[in-house]
Amino acid sequence: MIQVSPVGRLEWAKLFKPEKKFATEQKPHGVYSVDLILPKDEAAPLLKLLKDMDDANYKQAAEDALKAHRGKNGKKDAFKDGLAFAKAKGLERNDLPGKPVKDENFNETGEIKFSFKEDAVWAKRDGSWIKEIKPKVVNAKDKAWDRTVDIGNGSTGKIAFVINSYQKPACGVSIKLRGVQVITWIEYGGSNNSSPFQEEEGDDINSEDAVLDAENMFSEEEENADVPF
Repeated sequence: MIQVSPVGRLEWAKLFKPEKKFATEQKPHGVYSVDLILPKDEAAPLLKLLKDMDDANYKQAAEDALKAHRGKNGKKDAFKDGLAFAKAKGLERNDLPGKPVKDENFNETGEIKFSFKEDAVWAKRDGSWIKEIKPKVVNAKDKAWDRTVDIGNGSTGKIAFVINSYQKPACGVSIKLRGVQVITWIEYGGSNNSSPFQEEEGDDINSEDAVLDAENMFSEEEENADVPF
C-alpha cells in the first residue's frame, strides 16, 4: 500500500537521473533517491508504523526459523516460541529507517531523516523480466514537474512510498520511493547551474510551464494504483 509522508524538508534529491555511484554488476542501473527531514514529533507516526511492521516481520521470521529447526531435528526443544529461538540463535535484525539529524558538533537537532530509494530498473535474477522505473514528481498543484528542473536542498515536499519487509540476509524493513510532491521549490545549487549571462531589464517570464507527464511505473500489482497526490 502506498503511504504519503507529512510535508518536510527535501535534501539530495536525485529524481530524474539515477545515481550510479554505488552501482554493482548485479544492479548496474543505479537508484533514484531523496532524503526527507521531519521534526521528531511529526516523524513519530511514521517511526511507529515502521517499528510495528518490523516487529511483525521479525516475529514471523523467528517462527519460521523455529519451525524449520524443529522439522530438521525432529524432536522437542526448550524454546518457548520463535522469539526465544531467535534470541538464542542470534537471528540478525537491521536498524529501522529514520535516523536522528545531528549538527556539526554531533548534537541531535530534534529532527529525523528518512532516506527513500528505488532501483532505476526492476529485473528478475534470470533476466526474463525487466522494467524501467521513474518516480512520479509533481508540484503543489498536482501538475507534472518539468524534469529538466532539479530540486535543490531546502525545498519542501511530501514523499509517496511503500514499506517493504525482508528476512534475508537479515530481518528488516525498507522505505521504497514512489513519488514526490514539491510544495516549495529552492533552485538547485550545483555547478551545472551556472550561466554565462547576467540579469538585464526585460520580461521576467518562464520559458515553459511544467509539461511533461510523469509515467507511473510500478509493479504489476501496483501498475493501476495512483500515487495519492
